[in-house]
Amino acid sequence: MHSLKHQIGDNGVLIRTLCLSGHRTYPLGSYSTTIRERLLEIMRKAVGLTAELGIAIIQLAEYDLYYEPGDAETQAWFAENLAVSTGMAARAGILPAFEMKETAFMNTVCKAMAYVNLVGLASLGESIRISAT
Repeated sequence: MHSLKHQIGDNGVLIRTLCLSGHRTYPLGSYSTTIRERLLEIMRKAVGLTAELGIAIIQLAEYDLYYEPGDAETQAWFAENLAVSTGMAARAGILPAFEMKETAFMNTVCKAMAYVNLVGLASLGESIRISAT
């Protein structure tokens, strides 16, 4: 890590985006509690790395499940874990972004914006609860 930070500083090349590609194996909408817990652990580490390196954006995959079909339950898990992940990133000053993919789950800007708006409202509610205590 120290060497990478020096390389960035010495060469003046900034890394502005980190693509977190583990979501095929550890999807946000997984049925498995173990997989969802691992996903959030990976997200915490990615946020820490991103913040330490001065990276501004974490790019997230936009599917609830990749290797199997999703349903209302996987969509709900996706929304919940997206809100948690977005909160982690926001507290570190990192902007989460979607990587538009080929799945029908979120293959249009309108579909993506529905989750952006949902998470935006969830994050606002979390901020209000935290500041009120």
